Amino acid sequence: MASREDGQLQEAPLPLETVRRFLNTWDGEFDREDLASPDDLGRWLVGQGLIEERLIDQRSAESLQFTPEELDRALELREALRALATGHAAGSGPDADAIAVLNGVLARSRVEIRFGADATPSPVPADEHVLAADLALGRIAALVSLAAFDGTWGRLKACPECGWSIYDRSKNRSRSWCRMSECGNRAKARAFRARKAAAATHADDHDG
Repeated sequence: MASREDGQLQEAPLPLETVRRFLNTWDGEFDREDLASPDDLGRWLVGQGLIEERLIDQRSAESLQFTPEELDRALELREALRALATGHAAGSGPDADAIAVLNGVLARSRVEIRFGADATPSPVPADEHVLAADLALGRIAALVSLAAFDGTWGRLKACPECGWSIYDRSKNRSRSWCRMSECGNRAKARAFRARKAAAATHADDHDG
């Protein structure tokens, strides 16, 4: 799948890269879903360091159990973030439903932003009794808030053609497509055909 990534040019700066990886657990172009089951979700969250070490059994991270409902919440968050990232690419305003999902995740997780000894802010749990999955999803949402404050969140974009998430490093923040040679050209060809069809319809109406 290396060709999908275009090297490291699409990667976001840490910790926003974690959010980009979360979005790209689904790849519509290749019909790939990395979070197909609750177990997949658990493995992914543990692998990204989003679950507290105290919650991981010493024998194996696989001991964490997640429910179908928690998977549904994770997928809902992912698609809400994709809607916002698609808005970044299209230059449109934020999706109100996506914002509501984001706020709901933060409310359930009770994650707080605290500064460490090196003055670096990070999302930490305010309540030890929050479910592991909700805590991890809250951390993802909190990373978005940190990125919004430092100005990097608006550069995270979802390709309007295929949904793949990229980090726009262009000076004028003008990049929209994950790969202009494929998605960009497909979109331009479709727009050209639509204009051509509209022009033909207009000509027929005029002749009539």
